[in-house]
Amino acid sequence: MTWLAEQPGIGTDAVTKWPHKDRWDITVRAGADIFEIDLKDTKSPSQVATRPPRARHVVVPDYRAWQVAQLRRSLPPRRYEVRTVRAFKTAIRNALKEGR
Repeated sequence: MTWLAEQPGIGTDAVTKWPHKDRWDITVRAGADIFEIDLKDTKSPSQVATRPPRARHVVVPDYRAWQVAQLRRSLPPRRYEVRTVRAFKTAIRNALKEGR
């Protein structure tokens, strides 16, 4: 959240937290793009596949990067984009560049 708030082009009104269960964690407006993000930090990626998130973007911590491939295989490919935090930051930066 701190990193997002520090990005030029993302104001505090561009990040919405979703504290409710069975929804996504945050929504971010970056340029013309809207990212609905579900942050997943779980030992078992099969738990995520068993109860797929509502959010389009599934983000896992960098130290769980090995889960990205498994989640991409387990979740419907056209419905979800699975990334590590590092890759998510790149996607946000790219969206901000395109929005300029």
